[in-house]
Amino acid sequence: MKSNSREPKYPVNSRVWCSGYWEGSGYWEDGVALIDSAKNSAANPDEFRYGLRMNGYELFYVHESWIRPLKFMEFAIHRHPVTRAWRFGNNSIVWAAIIHVFGLIVFGCGFTLEELVSQLFTHAFGLAIIGLMWLGTWMNYTKRWV
Repeated sequence: MKSNSREPKYPVNSRVWCSGYWEGSGYWEDGVALIDSAKNSAANPDEFRYGLRMNGYELFYVHESWIRPLKFMEFAIHRHPVTRAWRFGNNSIVWAAIIHVFGLIVFGCGFTLEELVSQLFTHAFGLAIIGLMWLGTWMNYTKRWV
């Protein structure tokens, strides 16, 4: 058997979108999955089969063509494949909601101020809080931050 000369396309512990038939279970589902392992396909050594965990189920092996990288909005708001908790990128959805609400409160406080410069600064600061949350999510998605 020929050895595989290339690395797996998707690293272990990364989240991907999977659409495919789960072997042995007769179960079909589309959604975010967590890669648990990668191994060479028995039929074609140049292809990989990935072990995925989805909906907290045990390990299922799927063909490489059944998975693709997550799109940004699928990464931004999704359910964790194993724990089924809602996530905002790599953060809990609760923390994301708290940060968004705090940013909107700061933004709204600008309406109570009389000076135009103070209003603009407060509005900008409130939007910056929310914008930095989204920037951090984008940096996690592009793997510039961990």
